Amino acid sequence: IKGIASDAMGTFGKIASKAMGLAGEVVAGTGVSFDVSTAVGKSVGLESLATSLSNAAFKKGGPRESVPGLIDTARSIGDQYGFDPQQVLAGMGAYQEKTGDLATGKAGLGDLAKLAKATSTDLADMVSAAADVGTALGDVGTAFKTPEEKAKRVYEVMKTIAGQGQEGAVEIKALAVQMAKLSASAGFFAGDRGKNIEKMGALAQLSRQMGGASSSSQA
Repeated sequence: IKGIASDAMGTFGKIASKAMGLAGEVVAGTGVSFDVSTAVGKSVGLESLATSLSNAAFKKGGPRESVPGLIDTARSIGDQYGFDPQQVLAGMGAYQEKTGDLATGKAGLGDLAKLAKATSTDLADMVSAAADVGTALGDVGTAFKTPEEKAKRVYEVMKTIAGQGQEGAVEIKALAVQMAKLSASAGFFAGDRGKNIEKMGALAQLSRQMGGASSSSQA
């Protein structure tokens, strides 16, 4: 089935649906229902998402990303960490929409997917939180030399926040949706913003454990 649902799916789908009559049948000997039209639809959906993502990034002044390259990245990360490739592309889109920086989102998405899987956090929430962190840390070309350098720093901050969640009272999956507030508050203090975000995360844990905050959101 993996072999069928490959880059050749478009060609296979046309042949199979018209000439072989496989749609909706059960693959012989496997007991798996394989709907060709559904598989083709997913392939078309990936291409549509990747095209929209590439266009949006280009309109924001970024480089024109390769659509096949985006799809390959989404499939690779999805296979490695158990996410639907469309979820992965949506994650890239969420990062790009918040920051206008698709290159950093693409560079860091593998690590963020790994962290989301390890902490049972929704991938969209994890990426959205990382985008808030990325916005607070500064831009590529000024604060960072390359997208890869920035993606690494964003991941370091997110990993620290996730570690605090494992030890404290507010898990990363709950804190992720509040990251915009936490990241913004870090900018009001002197010093490295990444370290400030980590400290604000620690304060959120303390306020939930000992400071009287009645919920993760309040913390």
